[in-house]
Amino acid sequence: MNHSLGKTVTSAWGFALALSLALASCATTGAASAGTARLDAAAYLAAREWALIQLDGCTLAAEDRPTLGFRPGTAGNPAAGSAATDGAAKAATGEIFGYTGLNRYFGEYRLEGNTLSLAMRGMTKMAGPPEVMELELKVAAYLDGRPLAFDLDGQTLNLYQGDRLVMIFAAVAATGAK
Repeated sequence: MNHSLGKTVTSAWGFALALSLALASCATTGAASAGTARLDAAAYLAAREWALIQLDGCTLAAEDRPTLGFRPGTAGNPAAGSAATDGAAKAATGEIFGYTGLNRYFGEYRLEGNTLSLAMRGMTKMAGPPEVMELELKVAAYLDGRPLAFDLDGQTLNLYQGDRLVMIFAAVAATGAK
């Protein structure tokens, strides 16, 4: 047997084995870190205040932009704030709060996989100019608890309904999540 050919075959098998082990460990690490990524995304969302800069393709004026804040779950909600077990799936949950451009609101969120559900539970009831009230209704329509796909792109939070980008929030300030 040609010794150089034997070394080449052995080296090729060794390389293939090392590559398959490396890929297997990446797959395992990726699956194990999916829950951590969700919790990291929840912490990232909670560490900032978000201002709505675009709604249904329309850029909003800088003054009195609607805002969105996230607060990890509290002791009153045992499943909130941490990874809640739902079979094999885990979700980060907590509270939302913000300003519609006219009124203050509060509610809850659920972050699961690449979806974010925002559910408004209450809001102050002040009246204002018709265009501001119309904006408030449009914002509130997306805070109805339905799951929206999301991504974090640098300092923006992008929310999608199906494949359509419906809201873009920009990080405007760090918050002390309470």
